[in-house]
Order: sequence, then C-alpha cells, then structure tokens
Amino acid sequence: MNSTIVNNQIVAKKSIVFSIFVLFSLIFLGAMFFTITKLNPSATQEFSFGSWMITAYVAGLSMIVLPCTFPLVFIIVPLSMGKGVKRGLIMALLFGAGLILTITTYGAGISVLGNAASVNQISTTMFVIAGIAALIFGLSQLKLINLNLPSYSGMPKFIQNKGYYGKSFFMGLLL
Repeated sequence: MNSTIVNNQIVAKKSIVFSIFVLFSLIFLGAMFFTITKLNPSATQEFSFGSWMITAYVAGLSMIVLPCTFPLVFIIVPLSMGKGVKRGLIMALLFGAGLILTITTYGAGISVLGNAASVNQISTTMFVIAGIAALIFGLSQLKLINLNLPSYSGMPKFIQNKGYYGKSFFMGLLL
C-alpha cells in the first residue's frame, strides 16, 4: 500500500510539472502572437516574424530531448539531489549560468572572428564541412562506420575540490 501511495505521488508531481510547462508555453506563445498581430495586423496572413519566433521556440523545446542536451539532466539532478530545495535550485541555476556563459562566449568569439575574417563569404563551405562532420559522427553513432574519438570520463580535480556551488558552476562552464 505504501509503494502505491509513493507511485501516485510521483505521477501527480510529474503531471503537475508537465501541466505547468504546457501552460507557460501556451502563455508565452499567446503573448508572442498577440504582440506580433498588434504590431503587424497582416501577420496572420503571412509567415511572418512571429511565426518564425514560434517555430524557433518549439524547436528549442524539442532540443531538450536531443542526445547532446538530455544527458545534462543526469548531471545536474544527481549533483543537486539531497541538498535541499534552496541549495538545489541555486546549484541548478549556477550550472545553467555556466552553460550560458560558455555558449555566449563561443558565439561572440565566432562572430568577431567571422567578421574579421570575412567568413560570410565562405559560410557555405563551412556549412558543408560541418554537415559532413555531423554525417560522419551520426554514422559512427549508428555503428555503420568505426570512428574512435578521444574521450574523458571523470571530473577534473580542480572541480572536485570546489564546494557545491563552485562545482555546479564549473561543471556547466566546462560542459
């Protein structure tokens, strides 16, 4: 009987989280659509900026379950479990801040280097090279070709020696 109650509580929590996620997503999309149609009344008749924003938002949501993003859940959740709600939330936010800092730095660096090197003229070649690399990696993941990539398992020592908050931030930063 006790395990039934626990299972029901888990299902209830998952349902509540999913419902909140759907509700906030609909509110966000509705607010975007309302704003776009007020700024541009003809936006409902053409595939406009608002439609692209909605498409980008949905694409971003779908990226949560991709193989490069989904494992993040298995990093931050165990890292912050059992630390209390406040500490766990702060750790998750610091982990996210580390990720955001790294990705923003990469994006800014690439844009500066790209502008300085006139990359816009060779972007097609870069996309072809990136596509070929992605295809080869995908074929190796499907075990259709053998590609041995270097890997590292474990956490660097300087991160292991940090406290809860430092460990969360640096794991996000280096991920």
